[in-house]
Amino acid sequence: MINSRFSLLQAYFVGIKMLLEYISFYMVWYAIVMAVGFLLSIGLGVYLDLLDYKALATDWSWVGSIISQWFSEIKLSYSAIPKDATVYGLLNHLLPNNILNHSIESMSWAEYFNIIVLPKKIVLLIALAVASWLSMSVSIGFIKTALAFQSNKVASFHDMYRYFYLVPPYVATKIIMMLACIVPIALLLVTHFYLGMFTYVMIVVSGAIIVFLYQRLRFAKYFVIDKNQNPIAACVASWHVTKGCVFHLLIFSICAVAVMTHHFSGLLMYFFVTLDKQTEVSVYRQLMGYK
Repeated sequence: MINSRFSLLQAYFVGIKMLLEYISFYMVWYAIVMAVGFLLSIGLGVYLDLLDYKALATDWSWVGSIISQWFSEIKLSYSAIPKDATVYGLLNHLLPNNILNHSIESMSWAEYFNIIVLPKKIVLLIALAVASWLSMSVSIGFIKTALAFQSNKVASFHDMYRYFYLVPPYVATKIIMMLACIVPIALLLVTHFYLGMFTYVMIVVSGAIIVFLYQRLRFAKYFVIDKNQNPIAACVASWHVTKGCVFHLLIFSICAVAVMTHHFSGLLMYFFVTLDKQTEVSVYRQLMGYK
């Protein structure tokens, strides 16, 4: 939990302190995100003929039904869904029946895709690209504001989404990290194919390589966001700053996974996501020697 480079206990202490100190900031932000996401989801559902806009406008009971899911654990019983479930059949497990578009009730997945989705593919691709860009901008903003708060600096809601220009190097860094993990595994697979190594050995070795490389490169995105470094330089910097810390970083990852995989309510999950981000920022700051 504690080594010469960073203290995981201190990181969680800082994370909890930041969460409590700026809880109003995050609560308002999550409320805005949830409201915008809610409206966009409804609009998308209407655009894709999944929802009946007339029912949406005349019966508002569906609003309370959907919002209540945010305050409770959301469970979907996959065993209750038939293997040949239609689009409508799946939606019927997730949304109130009265707001669904019953004209798609008999459509198979292939029919729905060919008749409704395919003609709208250009608009949907553009919307997906914009949504992905905004989502990554918010991810960057989360780190930026966490860094600011832990440095006793002021941050605003504007900081949560205004760093859209960092998205390209951020994405490039993610791709480099992914390739760094895939290439060694590909080499092992080739070795296995030609030399016939044991399957279990391959699994263990591959898993160890992925874990090692991920932990050494996990802070590359921070150097892009915090230091404005290019992706290659950021990966090199992360490799240097995490030297000798792989084991303790692995413990940190295990703790983070243990917290995030608990069945918390939809609303409470947001707070644990924030705690996880603040804790990771604290680890980064400790490794960098920030006070």
